[in-house]
Amino acid sequence: MAQPNPQGSVCAICFLTQVARFPGGWFSGPKLYLAFATDKVNGAMDIEKIDFAVGVSDDRLEVTLDCTVPDSGADGLIDQIQSRMKALKIAIPIDRDALNQKIAGARANGGRIAGEVLVRGVPPVPPQDSVLEWTRDFFGSAFVVDPVTGNIDYRRRSGQPAVESGELLARLIPLREGKPGTDVFGKRIPVGRPCQPRVHLGLNVRDEKKDGIHHYYAAAAGRVRWVSDVLAVDDVLTISGDVGLETGHVKHQGALIIKGDVLAGSRIEAGGDIEIHGSVEPSDIQTGGNLHVDQGITGAKGRKISVGGSLQAKYLMEVDAQAGGDIIVESEIIHSTLKARGRVCMPGGRLIGGDVAAEKGMDLGEAGNALCAPTRLAIGEDTRRAKDETPKQETPEEARLNQVRKEFEAYSAKPTLTAQDREKMTELQFEEWELANKIEASVQEEIEIANATPKAPPPRIVVRTKLYPEAKICCANAKVTISEEMPGPLFALFFNDRLRLHKLEEIQHPTAAVA
Repeated sequence: MAQPNPQGSVCAICFLTQVARFPGGWFSGPKLYLAFATDKVNGAMDIEKIDFAVGVSDDRLEVTLDCTVPDSGADGLIDQIQSRMKALKIAIPIDRDALNQKIAGARANGGRIAGEVLVRGVPPVPPQDSVLEWTRDFFGSAFVVDPVTGNIDYRRRSGQPAVESGELLARLIPLREGKPGTDVFGKRIPVGRPCQPRVHLGLNVRDEKKDGIHHYYAAAAGRVRWVSDVLAVDDVLTISGDVGLETGHVKHQGALIIKGDVLAGSRIEAGGDIEIHGSVEPSDIQTGGNLHVDQGITGAKGRKISVGGSLQAKYLMEVDAQAGGDIIVESEIIHSTLKARGRVCMPGGRLIGGDVAAEKGMDLGEAGNALCAPTRLAIGEDTRRAKDETPKQETPEEARLNQVRKEFEAYSAKPTLTAQDREKMTELQFEEWELANKIEASVQEEIEIANATPKAPPPRIVVRTKLYPEAKICCANAKVTISEEMPGPLFALFFNDRLRLHKLEEIQHPTAAVA
């Protein structure tokens, strides 16, 4: 609402959500402006007669001025500007001498000031995450493309994990803390916390610190592994044929390469990666690294596959598997139970029946089939078989607050109180108030830092070709059951506690790298 000032003019605080023209320039919103008019027209603001406008930038770090300068003198205009800034509750004072000079300069150059910055806040300095910088591509997830035919080989990756003894694997670049800023209203602008990757040294890796930077070297020739924050170079055991009755069960601390098939009933355990050049019949497989199968995997009831890293195969049929990373399949997943801490990627294949869960989303060709096979797709769930239940540590302030409350209750339970008791209870009440305020301030600071820290995008399910009836898409407590056949491309996104299904206009080709 416009209010008359003592000189009979009108001033108003305006929230501009569309582009509006003031003399000498255009201001676009949403921004907050305090405008001063020299006239009233029918009791309303006449925008074309606004003498000056004081604006606050969207990031709250600048206050700008747009005005017509007076023919002579500037003190009156500056007084009015200061008054308007006070109404906006700007905490930073203007430099009158500097503004006087600007006004004098503008008077000699057309009589206008447009977008002049009056005061600036202190911008925050963003934090810099610590980065594990690899010396070359050991773990590239891109598929290799034949440079002649252009065909993607879904069984070859761009990463080359073989290393020599003494080879530098990676450097850990230190983090840099951010610095909070202050806006023009005097309020603190929080910054997030930098991330620090955890690096636990596994087999055959040594750490040298040079100029404050950790350097990680291979202590032996082998195959480098980076899974679950463990960096290791594994010894490689190669089996030239099949794993079955002749070889017996296989257990190896390092990496394992099997050039044939894994026959039914086998049990394989490896600390590092497992590469299988053939197919896998119903067997138990456990690895702390990645599992790569050139052909497919066929499972059976009671047979389980546990992978610390990513699982990759041509197809999965009736498989019960859990992976600490992604599950990547070329052609089809049939009636399988899968859990991935990463994503399930099968952009050119079909998923029929079963229960598939992936914490970070899915990319599928088809889901379900024309026979309405019940197919459950879940995203965002914690897929670990046993969740870590680590109790929250009590802070010293919280511990003292609980103790103070117990002491106060003990005094309150007394049938009679002495003057000394009452004095002690008063002290305890005051201490409780101080501790509660300190804890609340700490909680609010944690919330501010959490809000300022960049968050990962919400997980989503992409179905590129077709989504069939009786497919169920789940996330948290939300669920969508498909009742009719739906052509792709589609994506399901969980956001703001709601699960929505959308048409996706454009989907990029799966990641590929030229050989």
